[in-house]
Amino acid sequence: MSHRKSPFARSSAAELFDLVTLRLASDGSRRSAARGKARGRTTNQNEAVHQLRVSLRKARTALKLFEPSLPRERYRAANRRLRTLAHHYDAARDLAVLRCEILPRLFGAISDPSRTRLDATIRAATEAATRTVPTGWLDGDRIKTEVAAAAPRSRPTRAGRQLGPRFLQKRLDELSARARRRLRRASPDDRPALHRLRIALKQYRDAQSLSRDFLPRRQRFDLAPLRRATAALGELQDFERARALLTSFVREDPRLAETVTAAVLQLESLHRKNAPEALRLARRALRKSARRS
Repeated sequence: MSHRKSPFARSSAAELFDLVTLRLASDGSRRSAARGKARGRTTNQNEAVHQLRVSLRKARTALKLFEPSLPRERYRAANRRLRTLAHHYDAARDLAVLRCEILPRLFGAISDPSRTRLDATIRAATEAATRTVPTGWLDGDRIKTEVAAAAPRSRPTRAGRQLGPRFLQKRLDELSARARRRLRRASPDDRPALHRLRIALKQYRDAQSLSRDFLPRRQRFDLAPLRRATAALGELQDFERARALLTSFVREDPRLAETVTAAVLQLESLHRKNAPEALRLARRALRKSARRS
């Protein structure tokens, strides 16, 4: 039985970097079109912010994936610019998650009058943050330009001349190993370690997604376990961001102190309940990926 080789089997790492850059532009353009249809409503504005953050995160993952094949200073400069762009959307995203996803889960611990005051405070902060988000100036072409700026201007680097599929598989193995190291160091009560594990898993997941069309079918695997693990760890990080935001509201309105205290205690309870399951999902996802690699 003959097996047809991948059309990218003889492509270099530098050539695959160019293809991934084009794909990022295409994905970003599709998200921009979807944002154009959704403009004008708060819910859709929140979704627009989410899609922009996804595009920027995948662009940074592409840089991380190809890091050894890129000139160091160009890689660092491009990564720094993308990180700065992403920070424009942090406040709007965190407030939207607090108001739409987390606050409804805390209402059992908050009395009705206090709930109304807190909800009004969060709504005002969300609307203010959303109005300042410049959603119209970032699209697929801008992201492509930022990522492409990390590539060598003339001849590829030594790593860039390597066979692309072999280079990608080695990088995926390295990203997987980094996630495993962070998993070993993580515990349910170590919030910073859980956050670092989440970042490593998301980069590994996105790197797998960006690479899969360039690798042999036998080296691909189902990404659903990684998505479940990163979603569970992301929820824990949302609890942390919600706690910081709620505490900041007390400085603006001391009348919210009792309400925020009750909400923070509820967030602590949710963290203790969900953190062990998030770690279990992370272990399961990495075991599945190891068996398929």
